Amino acid sequence: MPGIEQMIFFYANFDKCRKEIIRYEDKRNTPSAMKRHPKESKKEAIDVLRCHSKNLKFEPVCLDAFNDARECLFKMDGQLRVCEPELNLFEECVHDPVRFEKF
Repeated sequence: MPGIEQMIFFYANFDKCRKEIIRYEDKRNTPSAMKRHPKESKKEAIDVLRCHSKNLKFEPVCLDAFNDARECLFKMDGQLRVCEPELNLFEECVHDPVRFEKF
């Protein structure tokens, strides 16, 4: 399972890193039941991480929302659907921290 922080970044950054994420997912998918070795998709994985690191910088006002999302994902063993409200709040804050702070 990817790290909880990676899951949050994936969720909040999907629009900005869509191309890299799709390339990575395509590389990881196989028509058979066998899993591909991680080395086979290393370049695509690095591209996704690079995109996240370039695009996900959040203001201090978003720290509480980030921690709430991280805590939920930790408690719920990474179930994105269960933590969707917390993830949505964090995503809103990342996209418009000024409006979020007023909220």
